[in-house]
Amino acid sequence: LPLYDLNDTRISGQVRFPGNDVQIEPAAPELRQASGLLEFSEAGFQIREARATVYGGEMRFEGGMGPATQDPAGARLRFTGQGTVTAQGLRDGDRGLVSRLFQRASGSTSYSGDLQFRGGLPELRIRSDLRGLAVDLPAPLGKAADQALALRYENTAGVIVGNAAETDRLALDIGPPDQPLLSLTYDRAVGGAAARVLRGRIGLGLDVGEAVSLPSQGVQANIRLTEVDVDAWQQVFTGTAGSTLAVRADRLRVGGRSFNRLGAGGSREGSEWRANLDAEQLNGYVAYRPSDAGQAGHVYARLSRLDLPPTAATEVEELLEQPATVPALDIQVEDFILSGRPLGRVEVQAS
Repeated sequence: LPLYDLNDTRISGQVRFPGNDVQIEPAAPELRQASGLLEFSEAGFQIREARATVYGGEMRFEGGMGPATQDPAGARLRFTGQGTVTAQGLRDGDRGLVSRLFQRASGSTSYSGDLQFRGGLPELRIRSDLRGLAVDLPAPLGKAADQALALRYENTAGVIVGNAAETDRLALDIGPPDQPLLSLTYDRAVGGAAARVLRGRIGLGLDVGEAVSLPSQGVQANIRLTEVDVDAWQQVFTGTAGSTLAVRADRLRVGGRSFNRLGAGGSREGSEWRANLDAEQLNGYVAYRPSDAGQAGHVYARLSRLDLPPTAATEVEELLEQPATVPALDIQVEDFILSGRPLGRVEVQAS
């Protein structure tokens, strides 16, 4: 320790972890029962031969802190590792959409990944083929345990001002790199107590070479599937609804009802959704505002055609027996068909 030149101080040492619980940063995953060797010097530290329990499985990792660089936003802390995770560990891991995707999964799978820190944020990259996990999701994401399905997850810092990140980007791809079954990207503001989505895109079942543009604001979603079960997918994408939506499906199921050869394009302003719909059963424009704070919802529709099955009359009667659940209605149909019988033009006004 040179007293007249402290910049020339040299230190070295090592510490062995006997099985501690370690969390490097609040937003980083907790390393339980961590063991390994930490070697340190005046320039930084390195962790070697390390093992820990993360997301329900064992992880082996190494890495550490390197010397300061000229770039104040550069990453000094870097770790790489590989291991296994369990479905239960992923569900309990509080990773947002990723955790929700595995709510209906069982088993375990292997992965590789790396973790670094920039702008005060953990940057996490994960790769896995999900082999060993059985996933009970709607097609095309459901899989048996012995099937492989590539997963790529990245959470990286975006705009960094000084030493603090103001935005981050979350990206998730499931499926082949050239044709992901699901592709999701969110840009988020991270300066507040909770991350807030600024813009994003969701692609589901797109063709090779087809992609969703990242809008300047809001979330744009594009869905191309043979069959879409809206009720099942809603459980997965709770809290991730877009502001623009395009859907093309041979069959769409919602609320127990099916629509064949559906094409739809819609957008959201505030809480109100507006959409142009074209299917075998209907064609036209619909706007829907859900109920909120004691105020009834509202449905506005201008349809050139609406074809309802025989069960629709019974369903309407049951709905009217619960008036508190009925939204205000402003509906005009030019060609209304009920139980195969053409009834001509129909107008409905209810409040």
